[in-house]
Amino acid sequence: MIRLLGLTMFFCLLSIGLKAQTENEQLAWVIEELKLDKDSVLLDLAAVKRYPASVDLTIVCIPSIVEYADEDFWTADVYVALVNKRSKKIISQNFKRGLSADAISPSKIWIDTAPYTISPNERAFAIRIEAKNNSRAASFSGEQFWLMLAKAEKVERLLQLDSETSISYGGGDCESTEIHKQKSTFVLSDKLNDKGYFDLVEKINYQHFFLTEECEDGKKETKNFKNTFKYKEGQYLAEGKREKGLE
Repeated sequence: MIRLLGLTMFFCLLSIGLKAQTENEQLAWVIEELKLDKDSVLLDLAAVKRYPASVDLTIVCIPSIVEYADEDFWTADVYVALVNKRSKKIISQNFKRGLSADAISPSKIWIDTAPYTISPNERAFAIRIEAKNNSRAASFSGEQFWLMLAKAEKVERLLQLDSETSISYGGGDCESTEIHKQKSTFVLSDKLNDKGYFDLVEKINYQHFFLTEECEDGKKETKNFKNTFKYKEGQYLAEGKREKGLE
């Protein structure tokens, strides 16, 4: 169950500002500064992580519901912010209606601070959004990858795509269960393109197999794909059609 933010004790931390370094204190301060509706924030999905490029910077990701039917059906805006705890400056962007729950629901958001050095002077980070359903007949879990870049006054989303997918059919009986798995890894090229940016290379591993009656993986059909994304006008765009095992 997604728990809406409505805890008075949590917002009592606001008086402390950013001097204390706990994640909850920083999150509460950002929610207040962005003037978000406290009862609409999805606290269970919010994420906070220090930005490795600077001890003064913290990345915050906050989903806030804008349309609500019930706990299983809702739509939320996603606020991504870079916070300077020394100057108390916030650079943020609202990705409107960027998250939703229906048959498939978000289960976790985490911040990936691997060194996505997209140009000699720019380092990006990623927001990863995990989701799943509750079906036994057709079980699904997956992950979305958002490549983000903080500019002087806003946060830009350079790329959005599915980075991991697992689908199983069979209702839970091992011998009759069919599984499809796909996972992407990302690397940046070592040569600058004509725009002054490094290409982003996606490597996809796809597996298709059945479980045995002992619930072990059977013989696997494996395929590998490679896609190149080039920076153009504020986005990374696929060079040609993106190839993958699962559509």
